[in-house]
Amino acid sequence: MLSRITQAMRRLSPCDLPEMKVAPPITLTDIEHRRLNVLAMAGSGHDATASDRMYWELDRARIVPEAELAAGTVRMGSIVSYRTDGGVVGNITLVYPDQADSSGRTSILSPLGTALIGVSVGDSIPWSSEDGRPVTLTVTSVSGP
Repeated sequence: MLSRITQAMRRLSPCDLPEMKVAPPITLTDIEHRRLNVLAMAGSGHDATASDRMYWELDRARIVPEAELAAGTVRMGSIVSYRTDGGVVGNITLVYPDQADSSGRTSILSPLGTALIGVSVGDSIPWSSEDGRPVTLTVTSVSGP
């Protein structure tokens, strides 16, 4: 596994993915960290870029036991509200790829899902809008799972 992460890191730098230029620290539970590693390694149903983004986040995450995860931290199943620096408000539920749909259930392997995992209320994330403009997403609330 480490060799695959190392290979991904050699191919990928924060400059390659705008949403990772100045990313806030993230925290994951040990269980979710393992599950997301397996998901990224599986490679079925997603492309290499999605795996690379996930590996980047997993590599920089602080790992804690489930009982030590702070309230307000985005994890699988969380309902996340955010706003952009342009005033756009969004709400998603972070789910595994097979549970994603058009009603706001967003896959962890989507660029937005991967960027949000492990951040906390108040954290801001550099992002690219649909038309390519740089924006900043700020997490305003996290509830569940």
